[in-house]
Amino acid sequence: MSNANNKMVEFENVVVVIRGQEVDLSDLTYNEFSELMNSLEDEEIADVLIKCAKCGATLCDVMGDIFDKQPGELTEDKTAVKKQMELIDKIHNAGAEVIMSSHVRKFISAEEVLKIALNHQERGADISKIVTFANSEEE
Repeated sequence: MSNANNKMVEFENVVVVIRGQEVDLSDLTYNEFSELMNSLEDEEIADVLIKCAKCGATLCDVMGDIFDKQPGELTEDKTAVKKQMELIDKIHNAGAEVIMSSHVRKFISAEEVLKIALNHQERGADISKIVTFANSEEE
């Protein structure tokens, strides 16, 4: 969450090197941070998340398809899942918890939601976030 100054963090000198340039994350607003993260490759995102955890972040959001982009944002690729688990371990070792997110963006059954949540848990996530849509009250 942002503070009254609309800054991402209240720390100073949270500097990461991205594509050869130093970026002080503590100077970014939430929207600027989101834009930055959306412009990065998965390995760069992982580096930023680890740095944030080392600098005192308490929760890092790891996408369920980091290292292997998929519709519904949950990969089943064994290599990608292994890399996710290694990333989550590094974030935990740096002192932060992990929320794993999958934005399905369509209606799915409660059983399918539970399957995704269990996948997140198996990968080491502390919290699971699954975004679905409903098209009617029945859904």
